[in-house]
Amino acid sequence: MYDIYYAHHQWKYNTPEEAYELTLIRKYFPRATICNPATDLESIATRDETIIMQECLNKVKDSDIVIFSSLDGCIGTGVYHEIKYAQKNGKVIFYIFHDKLTANFVIADRKKSERSDRLYAFVSVDNYGRMI
Repeated sequence: MYDIYYAHHQWKYNTPEEAYELTLIRKYFPRATICNPATDLESIATRDETIIMQECLNKVKDSDIVIFSSLDGCIGTGVYHEIKYAQKNGKVIFYIFHDKLTANFVIADRKKSERSDRLYAFVSVDNYGRMI
């Protein structure tokens, strides 16, 4: 059994897209426990972004696997930092791409002048497009 952290854009919270992605994750990992920051954070009531982000990073640290998605290849600041933290801590990371999970992705920073909190970096899949 695995503990999975599901990193995704806040714009997907409580949407059909979020429900679909959770179904896809369960298809791959039917017995896993999935932490969805849209519903599973204790600190959300504080509305303090720093406290919320710290709880998210703690959940990433406690997870076995991090699975993330983008909005048309873009990720926000939160997902960016969650993925970077997962990489730093040696976590297995998958990107939801074309209805499958892939571990072959690249995250590229946007230029600082083009970066915003919600559109922070780009994600792309390698030339081989290998999936699991």
